[in-house]
Amino acid sequence: MDYRINAWLEDIIRSIDEIYDFLPEKRDFFEYQNDLKNKKKR
Repeated sequence: MDYRINAWLEDIIRSIDEIYDFLPEKRDFFEYQNDLKNKKKR
């Protein structure tokens, strides 16, 4: 595989790992949905 493709894939994996670092341990969609911070302001 081309070196650039490997580098891009490694960047994607690293980015996904960093996103998971910012997420709370418990991920509950219904809790997220009801959280006032996530509701659209009208």
